[in-house]
Formats: sequence, structure tokens, C-alpha cells
Amino acid sequence: MRDLDGTNATTRAVLLANRPKDMPMADWLKLMANPVNAVLYPLHITQEMLDTLDAREFDLRYR
Repeated sequence: MRDLDGTNATTRAVLLANRPKDMPMADWLKLMANPVNAVLYPLHITQEMLDTLDAREFDLRYR
């Protein structure tokens, strides 16, 4: 199931885990919705995330 911004729950969890602490959640999600920004701000996926999330569900736009 996809959220209003077009991301699924797995992708949204990774995006929020990578959000800078001083940036509001809505601003971060809006920033990362732009494909150019998704390339400029690489997401870090930890082993703990892989242990708890299904990596096959991760949105390919963020690879």
C-alpha cells in the first residue's frame, strides 16, 4: 500500500530513519520526493533495517 506521497511503508521507514534531526518530517519527505534530491542525499541502510524490513519492497527510485 502506498502513502499519499507515493512511497510504501518500507521506503517511508528508511526515509524517516535518514532524516536530519533538525529538519521537520514533512520538509524531508517533500525534499526526497524530488528525484534529483534522492540522488544528492544517499540513504544509508543498516543491517538492523535489513533484519526488520523487507528490502524487496524498497522503492527502486532510491537505489
